[in-house]
Amino acid sequence: MEIEEEREGDWQIDIWKETWIKRSSSNSSSSNYSSSSNSSCSSSSCNSSSSSSNIVVIVVEVLVKAVVVIVKVVVVVVVVIVVVVAVVVVVVVVVVVVVVVVVVVVVLVKVVEVAAAVVVVS
Repeated sequence: MEIEEEREGDWQIDIWKETWIKRSSSNSSSSNYSSSSNSSCSSSSCNSSSSSSNIVVIVVEVLVKAVVVIVKVVVVVVVVIVVVVAVVVVVVVVVVVVVVVVVVVVVLVKVVEVAAAVVVVS
């Protein structure tokens, strides 16, 4: 199940990458268009905007992975809490059943003693 979740997370990261790459390529093409008309964009400054968008892609990828890890940790903690509560409930139910059985046995023993005493007296 974790492998499927990781694949799903990777799939989401791929979508983020594609979105950011499309945005960065459209931004760089528009900046290249403006640079060709204005001749103010040198190749190094155009490449730096592309590399900064690559940094954004990496940051987004790291953030998405961090969110996936945090969600997994929260799910594990919730499952552990639910299991502990279930075990406590089962233990309480078992203790209550044992107490009820003991009380019923004690009452039956007293009834038998009283009945035996009545038979002996008569």
